[in-house]
Amino acid sequence: MKTDRYGKLEFFATCAKGLEQIVAREAEELGLSSIRPQASGVTFRATMKQAMRALLWMRCASRIVMTLDRVAASTSDELYRSCLAFHWEDHIPEGSTIAVFAKGENQALRNSHFTQQRVKDAICDRLRDNFGWRPAVDTRNPDVSIRVNLHNTRATLSLDLAGAPMHMRGYRKSGVQTEAPIKETLAAAILIAGGWKQLAKEGGCLVDPFCGSGTLAIEGAMIACDIAPGIMRERWGIQGWKQFDAELFDEVLAEADDRAEAGMDSPVAIFGSDIDARAIECALENAKRAGVRNKVRFEVSDIANLETPGLPENGLLATNPPYGERLLSQSQLPSLLVALKDYLSEYGSKWSSSIIVADPSIDMVMGSKPMSTIETYNGPISTTIRTYGAIEGSKDNELGQAIDAQGQEFANRLKKMARHRGKWARKNGITCYRVYDADLPDFAMSVDVYKGAGKDSDKTWAYVCEYAAPKSIDPAVATARANAAVGIIRNQFDLGASDVFLKRRVRSKGGSQYGSNGSDVNENKYASQVTRHMISESNHLFYVSFDMHIDTGIFLDGRKIRKIIQDNCNNKRFLNLFAYTGTASVYAAAGGAKSTHTIDMSQTYLDWARQNMELNNFTGKEHTYERADAVQWVTEERHSKNRYDLVYVDPPTFSNSKKMHSRTWDVQRDHAELLIAVSRILTRDGAAIFCCNLRNFKPDVATLAKAGVGLVDITDRTIPEDFERNSKIHHCYIVKRLVKQ
Repeated sequence: MKTDRYGKLEFFATCAKGLEQIVAREAEELGLSSIRPQASGVTFRATMKQAMRALLWMRCASRIVMTLDRVAASTSDELYRSCLAFHWEDHIPEGSTIAVFAKGENQALRNSHFTQQRVKDAICDRLRDNFGWRPAVDTRNPDVSIRVNLHNTRATLSLDLAGAPMHMRGYRKSGVQTEAPIKETLAAAILIAGGWKQLAKEGGCLVDPFCGSGTLAIEGAMIACDIAPGIMRERWGIQGWKQFDAELFDEVLAEADDRAEAGMDSPVAIFGSDIDARAIECALENAKRAGVRNKVRFEVSDIANLETPGLPENGLLATNPPYGERLLSQSQLPSLLVALKDYLSEYGSKWSSSIIVADPSIDMVMGSKPMSTIETYNGPISTTIRTYGAIEGSKDNELGQAIDAQGQEFANRLKKMARHRGKWARKNGITCYRVYDADLPDFAMSVDVYKGAGKDSDKTWAYVCEYAAPKSIDPAVATARANAAVGIIRNQFDLGASDVFLKRRVRSKGGSQYGSNGSDVNENKYASQVTRHMISESNHLFYVSFDMHIDTGIFLDGRKIRKIIQDNCNNKRFLNLFAYTGTASVYAAAGGAKSTHTIDMSQTYLDWARQNMELNNFTGKEHTYERADAVQWVTEERHSKNRYDLVYVDPPTFSNSKKMHSRTWDVQRDHAELLIAVSRILTRDGAAIFCCNLRNFKPDVATLAKAGVGLVDITDRTIPEDFERNSKIHHCYIVKRLVKQ
């Protein structure tokens, strides 16, 4: 073992990247010496009793390892010989199980598994040849865990005193947690960065409005009550060490027990809330196991409706807002953060806050720059712990005053349109509709209201699409406007923070309703994670999602087109090309279609279409689905005997999907060829309805007429009242074969 002339041993406390300075401060508070922060950890020297205290009391360290030796390791054989010569018998008791873990590499040793194998072989060979026994290997739960760190031509051999990672405090129940729970060590770092240790001593309050399974609140209670984070651990790696002093460890544990008993008398106000009732149940159980149930109050609440009157004037809001795996939709985040600032402005005007986020644009929402930042990782996600002072009201700065004035104008307009559109929607039995469409130049966005049906009949959502601001607009101004709009929309419709979705619409070539790459846009790693809600239109049920991109699963501006399909489909064979989520197929089936055939290039959308049909009990064999490139499919189908009475053609404006059989698709360039092919699969009296979303679309009437295809423009008949401000939202035509004279 590496000792100095004072009899102290050398140790290394590992930690998440970015937390080195916090762990170093913890080491100072524990009275350790020779403290030196390094990448992802801190080296220090300590007596064995001090090291045991560090195991129990370091809140942000991941492991503590004791340096045994540094040996030559320029080659595989040299590493083996060096480890063979080391006195492992002084550290590994007979009959113990071992595990070896290696990291780092050099020119000769590039594979950590091979390095581990060589060190393990050396240990086993020495103990077998010299002492007649060979330790078994147990990589999951070893008695003795050896760490090997390669650097250039040397290897540091260490004994892992922690065993299981130190974030495993013991108060979580395995398998009963929320999605992506924050590690206890990271939670403690967020609290320490926010100054919670001092605030707790001063009688301050701690609030976490996105508490999940309660980790931040529980860690905050343990800090406030002077409870060692490792006090609940039943097993430590140090206990398998041959030189382990059980009496000394019991003495350190007794000290921690005494401090915890005294600390439980500390007055402390800690509050956690979450919109997920299951998360709160989990938090309550965790707090109970941690012994701090009577120190923390948990409540099921949306941040927009959270009320915590009577809290102390000084306090800390520490939270891990939903993002990444914990967030059902990235578009919910703006609304959640705006609600967070609103809460701070009302209840915590003198509070500080410590927030871990992946997106630094939160500074614009908070209206100030952070006092400090720590770049780290929350699981695999690159994040920053950002601490802020008291949040100033928007009226306290020039930009805020301007936004407030503009916001009032937007609020007045939204209120007027919500009242007008609401009355119109109720009269016409419409539950999903547009209430605002870039009416004011400073608030260039659309606002759609979706009211739930079926299992979601008690829900209402606002879906906001913001047009990207010109480059001439200061990003801070654009963000401030969007944030103001989110708060106003939430208040107008009395919505929870998680019920408002904000997305940015980018003006790219084509403006395709399906996204720039065509109808396969949803076939990505997020497709299986989206949350679908149930809505109703014309007494038909549909699934919608606000999660993945600019579309929701139903185009509200196509409401009248779908009704035309339903009214003209009785006893007819219906074909739905570029079907998207199959909403037109549902209307056709409801209109008494003899058969429906639904075609899309995306399996995700095709499955969605089938589910929409099943929602409405259209499950017979007459309803079929096919995954295909619609352009290629029509070209081939015209050579078959199959003919259709009514065809709906709603292609993307532009697509360069790799799944297309030929070149890219451009609706202006390619529509004539497509419609000519469609006309050839119509029955004698059949017709097609062609719709496109290109604002400046011009039909190639001459080419179509030359091929015997006629168009009748019915766009005016198909624009709903709630889309009248944007009369070019789509173009719609009846397509028929011309009768020869």
